[in-house]
Amino acid sequence: MSAVSRHPDREGIPPWLLTSLLLSAGLASGLAGQMAARGRLDPSTGFLVGVLVTPLAILGLPSLSIRLVARGVLALSALMLVRFGIAVGGVGIGGQALVAWAVCAVAVFVLTDRIGTDANPALGGVAAGARPVGSTLRSGVLIALAVVIFAVLATPTVARHVGHDARVGNGPTLGESGSQTALRAARSLDMTTRPALTDEVVFTVDANRKTFWRGETFDRWDGRSWTRSDTSLHQLGLGDELTHEADDLGAGGSDVVTQTFRIQVDYANVLYAAASASSVDTKAAVVQHPDGTMVGGPLGKGAVYTVRSQRIPYSESQLRRADGPVPAAIRRRYASPPVATDRVRAAALRATRGATSTYDKIVALEAWMGGRTHYSLDAPLAPKGVDVVDHFLFTSKEGWCEQIASSLVVLARSSGIPARLVTGFVPGEQDSITGQFTVRARDAHAWAEVWFPTIGWVPFDPTADVPFAGADKPSGTWANWLAHHWAYLAGGLAIALVAAGPLRALVRRGRARRAARPTTWITKTDRAFARLGERADRPRLPGETATAFGTALAVRYRDERLAEVGRCLDDALYDPDPPTAARQAAADAVLAEVAAADVPPADEPALPAPQPAGAPTG
Repeated sequence: MSAVSRHPDREGIPPWLLTSLLLSAGLASGLAGQMAARGRLDPSTGFLVGVLVTPLAILGLPSLSIRLVARGVLALSALMLVRFGIAVGGVGIGGQALVAWAVCAVAVFVLTDRIGTDANPALGGVAAGARPVGSTLRSGVLIALAVVIFAVLATPTVARHVGHDARVGNGPTLGESGSQTALRAARSLDMTTRPALTDEVVFTVDANRKTFWRGETFDRWDGRSWTRSDTSLHQLGLGDELTHEADDLGAGGSDVVTQTFRIQVDYANVLYAAASASSVDTKAAVVQHPDGTMVGGPLGKGAVYTVRSQRIPYSESQLRRADGPVPAAIRRRYASPPVATDRVRAAALRATRGATSTYDKIVALEAWMGGRTHYSLDAPLAPKGVDVVDHFLFTSKEGWCEQIASSLVVLARSSGIPARLVTGFVPGEQDSITGQFTVRARDAHAWAEVWFPTIGWVPFDPTADVPFAGADKPSGTWANWLAHHWAYLAGGLAIALVAAGPLRALVRRGRARRAARPTTWITKTDRAFARLGERADRPRLPGETATAFGTALAVRYRDERLAEVGRCLDDALYDPDPPTAARQAAADAVLAEVAAADVPPADEPALPAPQPAGAPTG
């Protein structure tokens, strides 16, 4: 059996250089494999597969150029980076992984360039066209930046068109974290159990706004738990728009929020979204509550869905002015006197005394609660048979978000303000490079929603830093525009700076090549001859001999010596006995004299170019 032939660039590679190349390319592939594995395999398995496949490809294909194989593996990892790692939201894979991949990519470019030149004297060594390290480095940085920036900019578009796979989960298996509870639709919300929150990632979100991710709403309170007064459900057909109750004014708002969610736990059936969802794109079955919240699936790990939400932008001053009559149906369902103790009702009246608008009353209630209660996950549970809100406000004075939000809703209703309880998640941690939100179990939250005339439901929560709808929108000033686009500007500037070096080097190399070309008498004289033709508005015709061109110029410049210059050029090109140096010097003198003379070309047309021997004449 004959031995496999080895590509020439694989000979004489120093061990340190080959090892560095395998490590750099392997890490780049490992990061891409880890991203692609999200929702499909364990991330560590994806990383290991990527790392192991790289040396197999590089070392196992000896007949192929090692530069070609290494850069091909890198290109494949770049495609995986764009397709899986960023576009559909690899968890824990964000800005740091992008930077790490970019560093590995630059290293691969530099190392493969050295292999192609320094490592193998048989290919010409350094003297045989080796590029400067700085030039290779700039090219590698430019390509790596282009891939990373494309991955970031393509996130919203690609995420909405790929990966919409709704996988059926294995059922709700509550682990130590208990995070599945927040992702599972519930008929009631018990205020006498303590939440168990961890760092487990539950989903990621690509969105153009920072906002609450609303899951479910509750409007009936019995002193210890919340339930829904309307439990009806509406099955959505393929392509159906979501329906909304008359009180959900935000559903007709002009501010559009697009979000793409990727589930990262084994089971979920609540479809979270910014308020108010107007359409959903998913392969899972979706049913809708009258309040606009959705239940679907079940959704398993890796399931992706996209929601389009609408809202009415508002500000503090607009909320303060948004007082007016409340429809009877809304007042009956959301503002009727709640189950509450006498001292809770009395506290609500005292706290809002003097406030003239709904907004001012809510702010007064928040301030009253903030002055006497504290947030704590270790707060004592309310004893059996005791009103939870009363116990939180007057006895323990410590509680978690459900107790705080429940108290605000009860106090608001005691003041005649329409309010309800909402559960979901705060925005989560946003990656500074990709803009993606990573939402963990500890981000599970509850807050109050208050109804305002002309605006609809507005979230209020003293424990979460989430801006008003519209407050996070650019105002149109240059300062705000720069604040929202600084990453793109910085990326463009970086590309321009990196590209400037290679472009200058390319121009310099072109000039150097032109300067290094051998300038023979034929080349120099032919150029001077062509310049005379341009001056006389008689360029040389395609395929025209120098003799014919010289004859035409002789007529234009009224100088028969130019025809001799043309014959001299043709003799230099084709005659076995080239013209002597004296004849060449005479031709140069004629060209210099005609070029220097201020003699306008003749107006009469040029003589027809002589035909080659044997050519047809008619």
